[in-house]
Amino acid sequence: MTDPLIPTSETPPETSSLPPMVRSVRNQRRALLMAAILAIAAFWITIPMGKWETGLFGAIGIALGAINHVLTEHSLLKMVESGDDVTRKQYALTSLVRLLGISLTALVLSVVFWPNG
Repeated sequence: MTDPLIPTSETPPETSSLPPMVRSVRNQRRALLMAAILAIAAFWITIPMGKWETGLFGAIGIALGAINHVLTEHSLLKMVESGDDVTRKQYALTSLVRLLGISLTALVLSVVFWPNG
């Protein structure tokens, strides 16, 4: 039995024609599946306790982490495919912009839902 995620000689990789974002998501299927399972578990645990808001915010946090994970993969894939030498400063700047976007999203959500969160 072979793993469909690991290319073998019988299954040639057809990912080179796909856009980089689609390839990034496909490369991280297992991580995204685990994030979805954890988000469902957050609701499954908190709804019986009467705290569905906590489950919602936990699921949102897991989703933001998964988005950050895929965007990291995407930026690395683009850098490798470009063939250019990427400096530490360029890599740090792309990471900073990505993390600022994720953090600002979390901050806005926490301010909007302040009484619940």
